[in-house]
Amino acid sequence: KKAIDRVRKAEEKQTAQELANAKKKVKAIKLQNKLSDSDAEALDKQAAAEAELYALQEKSSTDRRNIRKTEIRIEKEEEGRIEKRS
Repeated sequence: KKAIDRVRKAEEKQTAQELANAKKKVKAIKLQNKLSDSDAEALDKQAAAEAELYALQEKSSTDRRNIRKTEIRIEKEEEGRIEKRS
């Protein structure tokens, strides 16, 4: 159980950093596009950065769900072992 907590905390820290970096990248590209004449390439770059951000957000949600499922499975296994001992 402690191992799962360590994994969750490490994943949350890494994901938070990745999301922060992706958000900064999107913000910078949007600002650059706003301040200059945005051509198709610049708009494509913005769209790609936004897609990357959304993909990271989705991955983060999936990872959190998977970790939670693992926690629930471990809790049930522990409950089963305790019941067998009784």
